[in-house]
Amino acid sequence: MLEIDRRREIVRILRSEETATVESLTQRLDVSPATIRRDLQVLENDGAIERVRGGARIDPSNAGIQFRYAALRSYWPPQIRETDLSYRIGINPSQKAAIAKAAVELIEPDEAIIMDGSSTTFAMTRFMDSIDTKVLTNSFAVAGELLRNGSATVVLSGGIIYPDSMLAYDPTGSGVFTSFYASKLFMGVKGIDQRGLRNSDMLLIRMDQEMIEKAEQLIVLADSSKFGQRGELLLCGIERVHTIITDSGIPDWSREFLETTDVRLMIVE
Repeated sequence: MLEIDRRREIVRILRSEETATVESLTQRLDVSPATIRRDLQVLENDGAIERVRGGARIDPSNAGIQFRYAALRSYWPPQIRETDLSYRIGINPSQKAAIAKAAVELIEPDEAIIMDGSSTTFAMTRFMDSIDTKVLTNSFAVAGELLRNGSATVVLSGGIIYPDSMLAYDPTGSGVFTSFYASKLFMGVKGIDQRGLRNSDMLLIRMDQEMIEKAEQLIVLADSSKFGQRGELLLCGIERVHTIITDSGIPDWSREFLETTDVRLMIVE
């Protein structure tokens, strides 16, 4: 993770929780205590936080703390480091369409589901015109397609809007995800290996983990190119996954490994 991304995440944590210890930040960001202390010093020098014994805090309502908000804005909001959705839609489109169609067949009438903003999940909207269900999504693109072409009831999460990826995220944790529960979550990922699901962006990890917490079944939509791809961040272990839907190009080692787990593997042609 880049320094600026790590420091943005520290600010995000402090804005959400007001205080954090060096020990907790070390564990959450998987770096050394010395690295966290250097980050906290830089952030304090920039006027973004206040260091306290054993950690740091943010309390913008405290008039005794003179925050330099111009510096704080350089750390907030963080940007999503991901290729534009419009570009990703055009990668392996036939495989994604087949995977998406198989995913839609798993949806039950009147079921409450969550759909993330991946390109393969977006492809599901083509096949959902006659499905009466309730969908929670953080993707403006998914919501728009469902409203134009489908009969689903769409619930769109609020928060900061990221135009390139067409996503919204509420960093305060007070949005609709706090009270929504779904039987299934349909999600795309950057990579899959023996440890689990991978991504390379801290903010996307945060969004996805909140959705995973609210769903009974995690259904992963991943074309065969995603196997063996390793983002530097682990989203969740393979044991949390209920179903993986992929295409026939899946590597032999991935197929053999998944057959030793409790994951349901669906392969489409």
